[in-house]
Amino acid sequence: LFKMAKILKCVAFPLYGAVNVIGNLLKLIKEPYDLQSKIRWMQVTIVNETELRLVFDDTTYEFHGGRFWTSPKNVPANSESAFSVCNKKMGVGVDGRVVYRLVGAEQSVNIIVSYVNKFFGNIELTARFEGEVEGHDATLKINGKETKVAISCAPGCEGKITIFYETEESPKEANSHL
Repeated sequence: LFKMAKILKCVAFPLYGAVNVIGNLLKLIKEPYDLQSKIRWMQVTIVNETELRLVFDDTTYEFHGGRFWTSPKNVPANSESAFSVCNKKMGVGVDGRVVYRLVGAEQSVNIIVSYVNKFFGNIELTARFEGEVEGHDATLKINGKETKVAISCAPGCEGKITIFYETEESPKEANSHL
């Protein structure tokens, strides 16, 4: 019995040491602390060139893959804000949508922002109006006056969406504003 205890002691202590070493190594291997170190990621900048406010609706966002790295925020008039998403697990990309409520127009209007950076495939970024008006441009009533507002998108890992006034004198193509 004494010899068996001695043998167990010789085997158990090195195993215990190896387990401690592995545990300490795993503590050192942490999640990357910058967005670009993730396998799949996107940063979306929302540029608001209007007098309207964009209010993030935190009850209607959807994830089909990934998670927020930095959460969307409200976008005040004539300013910009960014949010970012990244993969949650290895081998999975990001895919989802967020909704902003447009505040300041007489109509009830949302802006739907959809993003995709799947593990295989193209990077996509789209934005459109939804509600009492639909599409990439809309005529909204602001302070009793009809005003044309449009959205342009520039997809990419560092994508950009711009909301701007479109005038009759100088109409702009959906993506020429960037």
